[in-house]
Amino acid sequence: MFHVYLIKIGADPVGVVADGPEGYRFYAIEDSFRELEELVFDRAEDARSAAVILFDSK
Repeated sequence: MFHVYLIKIGADPVGVVADGPEGYRFYAIEDSFRELEELVFDRAEDARSAAVILFDSK
């Protein structure tokens, strides 16, 4: 069994995170978050934090 989490910034969904054997992988809904798809995170919250940091940097 695996888990999928919706990642939102404010009211806007920006991606989903799915757990797998290597960790939590981010899948972008918004094109501006595609660079996070290359990364694997230890926790789903770490992926959300990375999305917020990326959002704030733009």
